[in-house]
Amino acid sequence: MTTPPVPTTPSAAAASTLSDPDLIKSINDKVRSMMHSYRSSVGYAIEVGELLKEAKARAGHGNFESVAQRELQSLLQHRSPIHEARRQPGTNRSTIQIV
Repeated sequence: MTTPPVPTTPSAAAASTLSDPDLIKSINDKVRSMMHSYRSSVGYAIEVGELLKEAKARAGHGNFESVAQRELQSLLQHRSPIHEARRQPGTNRSTIQIV
């Protein structure tokens, strides 16, 4: 996956000084960058999931947790916030929680 060039539009703080066409261009640039980042993140998450499935299959029944704790320790120590959707009991709504 390739990353697009970082737009050279002014920061949100400088938005009040932009002309109308420049403001629209800045909005479009930021949305385009945001969507690319989202697509890349989802793609990487899917790839990680596939790799973890393969690692689990290779570890054998009941062995994956110990292998993951031993081999993926650096990943586990470098935790970034993960957004997790949880279904609220008795509703069709999900909540987003940072764990």
